[in-house]
Amino acid sequence: HSPFYIEGRGVVGKTITGLFSSDYEGRKIQVLTDLEMDIHLIDFDFTNSRIAMTAFKASRQKPIASSVFTYDIKTEQMQMFTGDQYRIDSIKSINEEDLYFMGVDLGQNNRNDNQQVHKIKAKTGEITVHGGFVDMSNERPAVVTDCLFTKGPGDYKLGDSYYFLRVGEDRQVVACVDTFGHVDHIDTGLRAISNFAVIEDRLLLLGLNDQDLSEIYCFKNGSLTRVTQHNDWLKAYRLSRPQALEVMVDGTLIKGWVCPPLEKDQKAEKKPAILMIHGGPKMIYSDVFSFDIQLLSAKGYYVVYANPMGSDGRGNAFADIRGNFCDLPYKQLMAFVDKALQTYPDMDGAKMGVTGGSYGGYMTNHIITVTDRFKAAVSERGISNMLTALTSSDIGYKFAVEYSACQCNPWKNTKSFVDISPIMNVQHVKTPTLFNHGKDDFRCHYTESLNMYSALSQLGVETRLCLYEGENHSLVTCGRPRSKRKRYEELSSWFDKYLK
Repeated sequence: HSPFYIEGRGVVGKTITGLFSSDYEGRKIQVLTDLEMDIHLIDFDFTNSRIAMTAFKASRQKPIASSVFTYDIKTEQMQMFTGDQYRIDSIKSINEEDLYFMGVDLGQNNRNDNQQVHKIKAKTGEITVHGGFVDMSNERPAVVTDCLFTKGPGDYKLGDSYYFLRVGEDRQVVACVDTFGHVDHIDTGLRAISNFAVIEDRLLLLGLNDQDLSEIYCFKNGSLTRVTQHNDWLKAYRLSRPQALEVMVDGTLIKGWVCPPLEKDQKAEKKPAILMIHGGPKMIYSDVFSFDIQLLSAKGYYVVYANPMGSDGRGNAFADIRGNFCDLPYKQLMAFVDKALQTYPDMDGAKMGVTGGSYGGYMTNHIITVTDRFKAAVSERGISNMLTALTSSDIGYKFAVEYSACQCNPWKNTKSFVDISPIMNVQHVKTPTLFNHGKDDFRCHYTESLNMYSALSQLGVETRLCLYEGENHSLVTCGRPRSKRKRYEELSSWFDKYLK
């Protein structure tokens, strides 16, 4: 079966997930689903004697669409409510009459479009968009940071109300929809939320606020109160504070931040700078704490980062870069860098670096093939060849097909993939480039960096490849401490070598 990887799990072959029942002692086990159903999401509603679930149709290629099913615990009957036309990220059995799922109808929309709350009437099977169309996503992770290490379910049921997370322009908010379709968006003040719970008249949240690390907060009556003090040790350190910056590019406002250097070399009139590019691409930067940013700021660098088109938080149209996967964000990022140079006269345009991870790694690979303005680059867990990404990534072939704007058999239109593959233009690279990649990364296979490294080596460009044994695509956030420390050392020393 293809693809045959799942991030964090590895090779899975023909393995599927089924629903089973068992007696208390575990002596009698019965399978309730067949081999055609590969269960994705599940919600156990014992109050209403129902199990709600979504399942992929077992196939040779990893589907992006799943169907909604229920299993009646009393009658032992399975019922299917939708065909396989929805991309679904959450499901909840609300009450005896209603099921909710968060999804996008692929018959009318694209895979990357913002998902909507759908209500299913259990008795009739009628499906409606509940609460009307809202041009906000429920993507997770949403806010880019390297210091959120856990991710809860992302939705919650209290009575007949359904709570879930949505992505705003620079933060996540808690959304709530009731049985009548009334939608309320609750801005708690937190920028990034990794988990939450609803308890009577309050929200408990685990997340990031300002330049603090993760803590538990209570939101009640419009007021946010910090409950835990686990990371007060951070107060002993001086931190750089992100400063907002905007630039207009061809009528589109691009927003971001600049983190000034904490320690400035008094001997140097100008200070080096590093452009950071986030992954996704449907994610967002905000002004929350980041170890990478603070590390580089403490070492005397300006850190520049922005949310170009393709990013989340500003609706479907802003996030839609199909057919402009690299050129449009590149133009906007370069304009943002130019604006930063104008705004900060002591920022040295002759000593600039660029780095990014995942999609940011892909963009770093692309940037070094089209410009020499950056004197050092660090590409992390990125893609270099969209054709090999098509066949080796756990994210599924539809990701590459959609972003390349090739809505047909990719093997009959390989040019659209070749045109946006940095490896095909590697002969133009002059920038010294470091590649950091987890050896067990199944989202962007490590051979993507290996190929770029090998090509640059053959062309005589200064380069280095660091593979991290036992680490996957989540190296930056969830890697082992020794791996993360080694990565920090490699990242900072590479920039120090070529920018100082």
